[in-house]
Amino acid sequence: MQAASAVHVSEAWWTEACKKIKNSVVFVDNNTAECLHWSGGLTRLVNAGAKNVKEFSSFERGNKDDMKAAFMVSTAIRDTTATILQDIIKASSFQYCIVITCAHPNVHAYARYGGREVDEAVLMNELEQDVLAWMGNMNYTAEIFYLPLVVAPYSENLFFMPPFSTLYPLLNSDVRRISKLQQACGKGDKIKPVENLGEVEFHHLPNEMRIMVRQFVVCLHSLLQGMNARDEIYTIGHTSRIIGTELDAFTPARQRRKMAANKVSVVLVDRTLDLVSASSHGGETLMGRILSLLPRLYGHQLDSAVLEVASRKDIGDGTSVKETRVTPENVKINIHQFASNIDAFTENAGLLQQGLCAVEALSHPRFVHLDQLLSLEKRLMQSIGDPEETLPFTQIFQLLKTRGTHGVSLDDILTLMVYVASLGGPEVFSQKDEYALTNRLSHAIVEDKKMLSDNLLQLIGEEVDEVSALRTAQGVADQLHAIASTRDHLKNYKHLHIPGDSAQPASYQSLLQKLVYDCLTAPQAEITDLEYKSAGFKDLIKTGFSLFVNVSKPMPRDAPIMLVYIIGGVTPGEVREIRQIVTAVNPPCEVIVASSHFAHPNDTVVKALQPNLYLKEA
Repeated sequence: MQAASAVHVSEAWWTEACKKIKNSVVFVDNNTAECLHWSGGLTRLVNAGAKNVKEFSSFERGNKDDMKAAFMVSTAIRDTTATILQDIIKASSFQYCIVITCAHPNVHAYARYGGREVDEAVLMNELEQDVLAWMGNMNYTAEIFYLPLVVAPYSENLFFMPPFSTLYPLLNSDVRRISKLQQACGKGDKIKPVENLGEVEFHHLPNEMRIMVRQFVVCLHSLLQGMNARDEIYTIGHTSRIIGTELDAFTPARQRRKMAANKVSVVLVDRTLDLVSASSHGGETLMGRILSLLPRLYGHQLDSAVLEVASRKDIGDGTSVKETRVTPENVKINIHQFASNIDAFTENAGLLQQGLCAVEALSHPRFVHLDQLLSLEKRLMQSIGDPEETLPFTQIFQLLKTRGTHGVSLDDILTLMVYVASLGGPEVFSQKDEYALTNRLSHAIVEDKKMLSDNLLQLIGEEVDEVSALRTAQGVADQLHAIASTRDHLKNYKHLHIPGDSAQPASYQSLLQKLVYDCLTAPQAEITDLEYKSAGFKDLIKTGFSLFVNVSKPMPRDAPIMLVYIIGGVTPGEVREIRQIVTAVNPPCEVIVASSHFAHPNDTVVKALQPNLYLKEA
């Protein structure tokens, strides 16, 4: 029996959700709206009988004649989500409320009671009673359903789970904060503090991160359940290890594995093990350039906003373009031809939007600037480990000093710092570099304080002065050390930088590219960095039964499907590389790539150069 694809499983969930919204005003939060966008869009809800569709916001409400409401939310019904739900219901006149949540009752129970055993059905009934109380009449009707509407099916072999874009791998710099949190929760008891990421377990994580990990695990389990999959879990990276351990131990998942017919390998990878491609300026793919140049669509992780719309007055004389060379200008003219034919415009709307997106990116004022940054990246790559070249961070500090004359922003410079630290490892960022960075970056922040980007203000805070600038520079230095050391525990994938010689220049090999290639081709014993999670496998080892049967560690390619999930985002270039590997190797298994979002330089700087989102207050 062939496993259902993630696309088909997600489609089944949306079909079930749409059965519940007839004659309803539907309120949808941003994450669910993005997944809906990739699963039929607004038209799907209208065709299912929705009277109106609104944003899930405290500023929205139903009309006086709206008796039925449906809410589609991506989180558990708690904190902000519960407050918004209450605000909308109290401001309306609903007599029938349906809440479709992407958080399983197990997640609701964990969020409220931690790891204690509770009756999940009783808890969900209590939540329904709360909804009835907000409606103002306990004789009205309230229903809460779990449907994990978390998948954005990009293609048959690529999907995203946008609600988990905040789940970013931990770095070594987060250990101190975790230890501090651990001591605070100890209530005076003597607790041995964690000293490195290798010691961090699920129970050490801050509460909100534990809840997010639990929801991710449950949603991934639900997806595998829909595929009738018996998963074997492999991890590389400390955060992936924690998540993989939770998925392996999750009781419903263990029960599923006993009955499931289809074997699937799940490979979890930490984004932070390789931030090189995530901080590079997208020279290899058009999609990479689009992500670097165009803003995201409001509330979305995947789509870029296309700002220009074809208008009838721009059409010209309607003659076709005869040039053979494809340029943004003649693509734009061809797109405008469709404005005079509404049927053709409607039929090809998706393709036209993609065309306009490409035109805007290729015509963007910063397009040439990206080529300049790519040139700088290549120069820095050649200087790593070459005694005849100026040290990479020395070059960056010089660029920091002359940024005005070279037209380079502080954002560009920070991105180059992440690029070099991840590519070169601990050797490229010394203590001397740290002192120089702290001094020069803090001065630069103060000098540019009237032109700082939103991303930089996220790092610095609302007040920009010498104190906050110095604190930010010190924090950036700490994060760079953590980024540079993130592969220290690895053996197979410790180095991404391939030194040059007289015959060829230095180059970079993506960790993800090498990992996938090895998973499909390497002998079993060669990938020591890939940790295998299986309770049954460990039990055999412990009982000594391995002396009588072959219990060698399996490989991901042993299953008909290999699902590679990158925690923290994947780049378009990496997706292309994996597809090229699959084509070249022609493996016995199908390879599916998944993540929460497309990673790009702006996203990487914000997430990698400050404490983990869930530890910022620690």
